[in-house]
Amino acid sequence: MAGPSAWMGKGADVTGRKMRVENDLIEEIKIHEGQKIHYSFVLGEKASPYVPKARPHRNDPSFWDNLRNEPLQNSTKLLEIDAFYRGVDAVSQIWAGSPVDDMMKQIFEDESGPQFFYDEVIETIRSWDNKLPESQLNVQHRFLSRTGEFLQEKSRSITLRKWRNIGTPLVELLKRSSDEDRRVIENFQQQYTEDVYCLFKLGGHAKPVQSVAISPDGKHIVSSSSDNTIRIWDMEKGTQVGEPLLGHTDGIRSVAISPTNGELIVSGSDDETILIWDAETRAKVGELRGHEGRVLSVAFSHDGRHAISGSRDTTIRIWDAAAGTQVGVPLQETQWVRSVKISPDGKRIVSGSDRTIRIWDAETRTQVGEELQGHMRVVWSVAVSPDSKRIVSGSWDETIRIWDAETGTQVGVPLQGRCKAIKSVAISPDGKHIVSGSSDRTIRVWDVETGKRVGEPLRGHADFVLSVAISPDGKRIVSGSIDGTVRIWNAEAILV
Repeated sequence: MAGPSAWMGKGADVTGRKMRVENDLIEEIKIHEGQKIHYSFVLGEKASPYVPKARPHRNDPSFWDNLRNEPLQNSTKLLEIDAFYRGVDAVSQIWAGSPVDDMMKQIFEDESGPQFFYDEVIETIRSWDNKLPESQLNVQHRFLSRTGEFLQEKSRSITLRKWRNIGTPLVELLKRSSDEDRRVIENFQQQYTEDVYCLFKLGGHAKPVQSVAISPDGKHIVSSSSDNTIRIWDMEKGTQVGEPLLGHTDGIRSVAISPTNGELIVSGSDDETILIWDAETRAKVGELRGHEGRVLSVAFSHDGRHAISGSRDTTIRIWDAAAGTQVGVPLQETQWVRSVKISPDGKRIVSGSDRTIRIWDAETRTQVGEELQGHMRVVWSVAVSPDSKRIVSGSWDETIRIWDAETGTQVGVPLQGRCKAIKSVAISPDGKHIVSGSSDRTIRVWDVETGKRVGEPLRGHADFVLSVAISPDGKRIVSGSIDGTVRIWNAEAILV
């Protein structure tokens, strides 16, 4: 069982931290008469970059003698530390269910008191053991409710330095809570945390991340970039695995992973080539040539035997992944082919072009039916549902449309909601949700049945979101952006 960081087995840590603070005050802090100690110094062990700038000369022993000799209870220099202690004590009392009104009044009268209190609240949440029995969840709910009330009431005129990447305790608690308790948790998340959904921000690419894909076991991410590299990442740890894959001579627009075993990676580049890689050895095992324009999109067939590609040369080509040879003649579009997918049943190829979507018979390589029309501007991305019955398209016209794959008719009204150009779409493994990446720098989740947005947009990217993917278990969303980063998001927190 876990509680406040100052209690439940962590008292030694907090005591040690107090002693370190006191020792640092005696030995390290440099302050002038009349100055206060900024709270960010005490938070130094929390990676605060702030360092007090007021520094008397080290060779002035009288300053330190006077500081040691001055009674602490009369010192105006150390009032900040009193507020720090009060914050720790108040959190412990709230966890225990004790009244703290008088203590909170003192805390919020001090300039730095609210920040100390808030930080200790977050430390407590991060220490929670999510294996608590159901009968004890009310203690956590009560803690969030009371601390949230104090923060809302007392700190309206104070700007808190909010924490990022708190971890999963609140997400896990959400999954085990009633509707009423969920509202308390969600309110706390929205008001007093930042990036609660973003688990990792992966940096390494030197230019925009054009495409992301997830391995069939959900353990790895593959990303491609305008920096001519492909990188592999550990989904759980958020770290890069090995060195970048090098071989293309220009930006890499698209990557895909063979869906059956994840053994192969296929990449399409502005250098007009398609490369096939061994995912384990990272060796290049094939080079496919034939396109006469930039390769904008690549995909694997469900059995991994074939790769398909779409290009600025207005063609779609099918390739034997093992032999590295083109299969049949190209499928001819009339405009740049920006996105291609193969249906999970292997029967259909879907392509997105100027303002239209086309469906092709994978065996005969002929177009099936008429073009799917409705979008007013360029179609950037297409996806096919797991049961192969629905097609989803995202467009520069700021809409997402759902289509019946058999009849080619639009299903329902377009999905839209104050988002800008839709650069990428993906469908969840259960087929119930759509994830979109947009030029407004956000990722959004949509309910397929109702057409409504689920939760708030995921924010954090500093530029267009060019690619999104969903893990096979539906628990993670991965995004790639012009800002050069890959982000991993907790989909469970959104879909809970």
